[in-house]
Amino acid sequence: MVNRLILLMLLIFFSYYLVRLLGLKGKQSISEPLWVVREFGWGVGLNPKHPLGFWLILVLVVTVLLALLLLLVIEM
Repeated sequence: MVNRLILLMLLIFFSYYLVRLLGLKGKQSISEPLWVVREFGWGVGLNPKHPLGFWLILVLVVTVLLALLLLLVIEM
């Protein structure tokens, strides 16, 4: 039961992130940097405002969503 709840929460989170990411479609510019310094925490992250960064993040999020759906189906 707890595993299913955690999977469902992750599914909701990544679905929300996908909707926000798709809201940026068409607003990319090659002049934006691919890597940006994080606002919170240390390190760098991919910039969704760069075309390559957008597509890499999109592929990653869709892959995670498909994996979560597969895990939910298998667990039922």
